[in-house]
Amino acid sequence: MTPATPTDTLRVAVALVALSHKPPEQSYASYVLDLRERFPVIGSQHEDPWRERTLKLEEDLASLKAKLQKQEIELRKRDAPPQVPGPSSLPPSSPPCPPKKKAKKSKTKNGEENQAVAVTSHTNAIAGVKPNIELLSLVGQYFPPIRGSLDVLGSLSSFTRELTAKPPRQKQTHDLREIIIPNARRVLQAFSSALKLVVTPKATGPPIDDLATIFISLLSTLEGLPLATQTFTELRPDFVTFVITPIMRSIISISVTITTRIVTTNTKAKSTTNKSSIRPASSDIRLVLFDILRRYFALIASLKIPTLSTVEATVLHFTREIERIFQFSTATTPAPASLGVIDGNIVALSRQQRIRRLADKESFWYLCAICHSALDSLPAETPRVEESTSDLTSNAVMEGLSNLAASILKHESDNGRGLGEIERELLLAVLEKAWLRNLL
Repeated sequence: MTPATPTDTLRVAVALVALSHKPPEQSYASYVLDLRERFPVIGSQHEDPWRERTLKLEEDLASLKAKLQKQEIELRKRDAPPQVPGPSSLPPSSPPCPPKKKAKKSKTKNGEENQAVAVTSHTNAIAGVKPNIELLSLVGQYFPPIRGSLDVLGSLSSFTRELTAKPPRQKQTHDLREIIIPNARRVLQAFSSALKLVVTPKATGPPIDDLATIFISLLSTLEGLPLATQTFTELRPDFVTFVITPIMRSIISISVTITTRIVTTNTKAKSTTNKSSIRPASSDIRLVLFDILRRYFALIASLKIPTLSTVEATVLHFTREIERIFQFSTATTPAPASLGVIDGNIVALSRQQRIRRLADKESFWYLCAICHSALDSLPAETPRVEESTSDLTSNAVMEGLSNLAASILKHESDNGRGLGEIERELLLAVLEKAWLRNLL
């Protein structure tokens, strides 16, 4: 080994001194660029500062990627459902009266098997991270954990894994029939089953905001497919059956439940000195349900999908629900004479009847808003030959809207008290828009 020259010794000494002044948060490569920029070699060209910035950005990007991957693994491990060992992993039952020595060995053996089961469960939890990360990259957002027999998230995760494994190509009807339609229909069925638990009073179901997030993610996934138009066209009956129908039929019952809860809470608050003990009413899920339908109607309108059959089904549900409100108002039985008479004709209503009247007003607004969104998805002056709708359905829609207008006039003249100004204008606006869309 040749001895170091005085020049080399001086260079090493200078390098060590310069290294001692390096900031701890700066990388070595970036620090070298700083030194070259501050102390350029005589005769060398000065390097542009963009090299240093590029190096810094690359290092920051690598650090952020490492942190993001670590956070994803921690979140998936935390939200992973507990692994229940199957029958094959359970330790064998011990004999009724084993000797002491054998019992000790059996105890040791059972402890080893339980430890093996715990290790296997932990491994399975970590192994489930990869499909969830693929789902995250495909859909673009996290999902809230929904567990139980009605696992909507599991259906959507299975669907997205199928799309990842076998991405559909343009004009491949085989992929549409074999992969997309069955899996999307399964997600809608699971969504409908979970939705029934949400809208049913005193039922334990998943949060409505979580269901809305999953439904919107399903729409985004289907919209991003090459076969988006064909997919939504094929799934029109399924969206009507599993989404539109249960939401439309549940508006009145949800309004009654929410109005009853509000009235009861206010009554307890007035009669209780300690108002802090009264629990606040839960959030209004009707706004979330309305937003679900509004997003669906807006999406199919943007894709220019024939929507006449979907809109006709929505209008039919609208007319039936409005008729339910009017039938209740007309069939209201007079209260006992002990409650008193107002203005000589109008009998005072009971508490339940007042609650139902308030709920009907709110139901009326939501039903009209949903019908407006459905009619907005149709182009102006929709031709009758837009799609193959049956004449029976078209006639039923026309008859339902006509009877609804006639029932309003009859209801006003019989009872002597018409609709409120707001309710009347809302209904007339719906009828006008239906007429402009050639549904009347």
